Amino acid sequence: MSALIGGRGTGKSTVIELLRLALDRAAELPEDMRGEFESFARVPASRTDRGALTEQTELTVAVRKDRRRLRLTWKGGNGRIEEQDRVGRWLPGSGDVKDRFPVWIYSQKQLFALASDQSALLHVVDRVPEMRRLEWNASWRQLETRFLSYRTQIRELEARLRERPRVEGQLADVKQKLTIFEQGSNRQLLLDYQRFRRQRRAMDDRLADLQQAVERSRAFVEEIEPVDVREDEFDRRDAASAQALELLQEAADRQRSIAAGIIKLADDLEEFGTDWRERADRSEWTNREEEVRRDYQDLVARLEQAGVYDPSEYGALVQRRQTLESRLSALETVADRIRQLQEQAGVALAEVEAMRAELTRTRIEFLGRVLHGNIFVSISVVPFGETAAQSESAFRQHLSRSDEHLQSDILLDGRRGILAELYRGLPDDGEDRIRESCARIARIKRRIAMIAQGESDSGFTTWFHNHVQGLHPEQIDRFLLWWPEDSLRVSYRRGGPGGSLVPIEQGSPGQKSAAMLAFLLSHGDEPIVLDQPEDDLDNHLIYDLIVQQLKASKRRRQIIVATHNPNVVVNGDAEMVISMDHRGGQCVVVREGTGSLQDQGVRDEVCRVMEGGRTAFERRYRRLLQERGDA
Repeated sequence: MSALIGGRGTGKSTVIELLRLALDRAAELPEDMRGEFESFARVPASRTDRGALTEQTELTVAVRKDRRRLRLTWKGGNGRIEEQDRVGRWLPGSGDVKDRFPVWIYSQKQLFALASDQSALLHVVDRVPEMRRLEWNASWRQLETRFLSYRTQIRELEARLRERPRVEGQLADVKQKLTIFEQGSNRQLLLDYQRFRRQRRAMDDRLADLQQAVERSRAFVEEIEPVDVREDEFDRRDAASAQALELLQEAADRQRSIAAGIIKLADDLEEFGTDWRERADRSEWTNREEEVRRDYQDLVARLEQAGVYDPSEYGALVQRRQTLESRLSALETVADRIRQLQEQAGVALAEVEAMRAELTRTRIEFLGRVLHGNIFVSISVVPFGETAAQSESAFRQHLSRSDEHLQSDILLDGRRGILAELYRGLPDDGEDRIRESCARIARIKRRIAMIAQGESDSGFTTWFHNHVQGLHPEQIDRFLLWWPEDSLRVSYRRGGPGGSLVPIEQGSPGQKSAAMLAFLLSHGDEPIVLDQPEDDLDNHLIYDLIVQQLKASKRRRQIIVATHNPNVVVNGDAEMVISMDHRGGQCVVVREGTGSLQDQGVRDEVCRVMEGGRTAFERRYRRLLQERGDA
């Protein structure tokens, strides 16, 4: 543990705020403190303007981690990470500052804010490595993205499926017309005629393929015909040139031979095609085709004379029926895909529920483990929140109704509305409460999803129905991913180790801050930086809580604390004391007062700065001895 000491205005808090700036921890401040920090962490526009930086300000933080040395250099809003190699050279490093430099930084104001803001305290709980919140967040986002993707695909396919009634109606009309054509002895003739037409197209296409193959073969021969060799480029009297000329002529002869072979194949194919066409023309199939064609023409003539049917429409109707049946088959495939996606979306939503419940269980287990036996503070998790009012804001946000309307549907006087029903009579036991809450939340989502689809629910007003049915489908999908946040019950021990646990809301600002510090020091091994944690605390609480917790915590982590209280430094057994002062307009480190408590200069500086001087300390000491003697 290192202790920064010095009078007010000597720069102790400035050192800590500069650490917060370099280590990118400003986002961890409560919102009402960020404005003050932003005023600090800037270059002032004038001498009267606020701001602790200059254009040349450069901050360096060195860390020894896992037997390596890391260095972070901050300048102009950018941080540069470097790593030291075995021979002492600083080489460029990589990664995120928060990940590579895991440090907790808290002021007394932050500690008090944590006691007053459950969401901020939950954020602190989730930051600890044991919670694995980064991995949880990544998995949660993947599940959300998968669910939303399934729902988007379903809507796209449902848009295509909306044409199915129209296609079914068109098919029914076509079939009705075909029934007229296919009655009596005409049906078989019409079918035969359509079949022979399709077969004729196949025969004609095959003949065209044969002719095209012949033409392509001959065209290919022209492309591979060798270029004549210019013999005047070669001297036959020279053996090497003569040999090269022979090789060139050999290759050309080979090309001509292959080309001749292809020509022969093309001739054979052309001769086959001619013979094939003649045999087809003399075949029984051609005779049968001609017979069916004549009968069909006779039928057309008879029907036209009778004015009953229009045989020329038959083929188009048959083709139309085939087209419509194919489209219906494709739409049935779409319907099957929609059913698959709905099942997958349901599975994804169930996995979201399981993950959310598991987060609550992990929080319960973590707090129960790290605070087991802690005599100063108790924190318990209330799954999905303790009251309906705690969940109302997020519920309204997910339902796109952030104003105060629809109170009787959502929450009115804490007793009416769907959120009141959600929290009414929930079990106190953690696991039972998780199961029952999950079941109730699932029912709420189903009811609202059904309203969005146009169904009526007598439990809601007409205004609520109109609002839900006016939401975009994407908004309903995101509502289905809503889950109430857990809440925390925080208690502290009033009156020291022998006192009773009371809700933290009943504590003073100092007691609230002390309870939060007791929690923060009860777990983790990351370095922690504290700015005057003893503010607003009386001496016995400083000793019983802060000093004892610091002594226990520093065995497993580095602690840097800025303090005005000698109990923290002396009774906390600080291994390093850094004394600061304001001299010549600058905040400086006092060398003669910096070191370990074993150094006389350090003890003198602690006494001078923190006890009001040696004379004042001796007077208090003699007074305490006198009082003890009188007793």
